[in-house]
Amino acid sequence: MQVLDGINVDSALKRLNRLVSEGNIAWEEGAIEAALASSSPELAVLVCTLGSSNEAVRAKAYTQALSELNLKGLKELLTSGGDNFSCALTQRLTYLSC
Repeated sequence: MQVLDGINVDSALKRLNRLVSEGNIAWEEGAIEAALASSSPELAVLVCTLGSSNEAVRAKAYTQALSELNLKGLKELLTSGGDNFSCALTQRLTYLSC
């Protein structure tokens, strides 16, 4: 996946979606590695959306959403995370949105 991401991010995203849809239970380990090594955030966002709880990947995806001021996207990412950091950030985001 890292090689695909380096060549074409869309190819890496399609490959990851295919692995998950095929029921490949080992998708997460390779996807986390690729997302952390990638210079683009799209893979990290997809890995989070698919349910990964890896803190480093989630931080990369959250940082990207915040840098784009994409509060709707950030809220969607936070919803899929059940860790303490995600919950705390959700509370702060709710407070800012009022």
